Amino acid sequence: VGGVEQTRKAQGQEGPVYTIVSRARQKAAVRFLAEQAFATPTWMLNRDILSRFEHAGAVDRLRARQVAVLSNLLEPRRMQRLIEQGWAPRQAADAARAEPADPATGELPPRLEPEAFVAEVIAGRLGGDELGAALRVAMATLSPAEFADEWMLPMLGALGRGWQEGALSVAQEHEVAAALMRRLSIGFEEAAAPGETPPVLVGLLPGCTHEVALLAFAVLARSAGVAVLYLGANVPLESWVSETRRVGAAAIVTAVHSDEDVAAAGDLLDALGGVERRPQVFVGGSRQAELSGRGTPLGHGLAPAAALVRSSLGPLPAG
Repeated sequence: VGGVEQTRKAQGQEGPVYTIVSRARQKAAVRFLAEQAFATPTWMLNRDILSRFEHAGAVDRLRARQVAVLSNLLEPRRMQRLIEQGWAPRQAADAARAEPADPATGELPPRLEPEAFVAEVIAGRLGGDELGAALRVAMATLSPAEFADEWMLPMLGALGRGWQEGALSVAQEHEVAAALMRRLSIGFEEAAAPGETPPVLVGLLPGCTHEVALLAFAVLARSAGVAVLYLGANVPLESWVSETRRVGAAAIVTAVHSDEDVAAAGDLLDALGGVERRPQVFVGGSRQAELSGRGTPLGHGLAPAAALVRSSLGPLPAG
């Protein structure tokens, strides 16, 4: 794990001397440790045998050896090498949790592309644990930005079309959304907090409840160093104003998709006029252009939107 292979070369021989151990071998090594070192060897705790030569101590010995292996695995220099090899912490965690197609090599099963994923959901072949596993594979094999903009958003579009055409039930749509929210919530907690900026409030307006894309934006923004306070869906106007005052928010991020959302966003912008230090307001969603001139449109890519918000908040503090 975090290893490098050295191939000695004579002068003039081509090719690298040092080669990073493949991800498949590294993941297989971690799974071996999970099965052989971290799983409790109950056969070594046979009370009938142990009681013949000691009254206590076996559990402590096993724990000490497991702690030693774990400490070696999580040693900071090893973690540094993993990062230098291109493993983002979230990718490493998702790769470890995703089920391998071949346990012997640690290779992950093929990633379902967005249309194929939705087709499997519609056919009833993807639900429950299999649904979560498919999402874990997608998140493990793509960068956060790629997952959000190139996989998740197209998948949600295909999901919406399936519902509109009657091929997908409301329950199936909600199951996918709930599974995504669970995965994104983990990503939010694992992102690079604490933020390096003044607080930024992220949430949806009164009556708006579709928050999957907004939470994905929050994960990307938090990973970029934005101090995100995620408020969730259906936030009352008075709560937006009171929370802005309470934390001294530098910016607000929301989304508009309907006539009601556009009207609520206008009401929020009016209400913020009474705040002493009025925050910047960024607006995403399909109807964002209708608020141009009052709020800053985010565009329709989640990663570029997160970068825009981060850049608007100024340089990092010195030191």
